[in-house]
Amino acid sequence: NQVVKHLGALDSSLFTEEWNEVNTFYERAKTINDVREKARKMIDNKEMAFDFTQTDINGNEFTLSSLRGKWVVLDFWGSWCGPCMRGVPMMKKYYNRYRNKMEIVGIACSDKEAQWRKAVEKNEMTWTNIIHPDGAGPAKSIKMNYAISGFPTKIIITPEGRIHKVFIGESEDFYKEIDEIMR
Repeated sequence: NQVVKHLGALDSSLFTEEWNEVNTFYERAKTINDVREKARKMIDNKEMAFDFTQTDINGNEFTLSSLRGKWVVLDFWGSWCGPCMRGVPMMKKYYNRYRNKMEIVGIACSDKEAQWRKAVEKNEMTWTNIIHPDGAGPAKSIKMNYAISGFPTKIIITPEGRIHKVFIGESEDFYKEIDEIMR
């Protein structure tokens, strides 16, 4: 943030040919900062969830907004993440209990496709599964647009498509909240 602030204060006429890399860095840093700020505001104000379209594990196009009318849990996880994997049995239990009112969208992050597919199959994660696209620019990065800073992170979205609550880490509180909203 400080770098972006200071570079933004420079006179653009200083960006000669030699400064192109600095300018490129500045523009990318500014975009990343803007996306993160927008994500934090969306979460803090319980605004409409960032909508995205991604190919699911079966090769089908999936769009988040297609789940309107159901509660949705975005589960940001990775096959490399111990707490994420320890939480899978409880996620399966809750998915089976509430699948008529709730959908889970597993978003594998910082994963290799082969490990992701193997983890989903081995653990019988039958809900919607996508892998976060490598090299997605800030505007299309699902992680950035939800201000993800740790794994697992679970975000509950209302049937109307608004952010309800965010849980970072594997927590009993998440499951208590699911029980509460499913009553």
